[in-house]
Amino acid sequence: MNLIYNLAPKKDYERSLKKGFYITDSLETEGFIHSSKRNQVEDTANRIFAGRNDLVLLVVDVGRLKSPLKYEASDSPKFSKEDGKNIFPHIYGPLDMEAILRVYEILPDEDGRFRFPFLDKE
Repeated sequence: MNLIYNLAPKKDYERSLKKGFYITDSLETEGFIHSSKRNQVEDTANRIFAGRNDLVLLVVDVGRLKSPLKYEASDSPKFSKEDGKNIFPHIYGPLDMEAILRVYEILPDEDGRFRFPFLDKE
């Protein structure tokens, strides 16, 4: 099974349950929903969301997506180009609830950093 991961504010995810799909501001402004591969998700959480305690982690089955998915390079200096770590999955449309396999409430450690060892079992 091919999985990708989305970091979402809990309130936005809860709102999406009523709609049947999840969207982000980036879908409106950039045309896609930012996602991460397994080897990127902790780094993304720590670079973009360090210290936040209002997030959930969505585990998405790529095979269940209805919207197109593209793997594209990020030009952001926040992400390393080493080992292709700047090639991110982008969802070009709404993320349907049926594609979300699991939702984890996540909290940073005392140092404000996220760690996701539980994903090693995915």
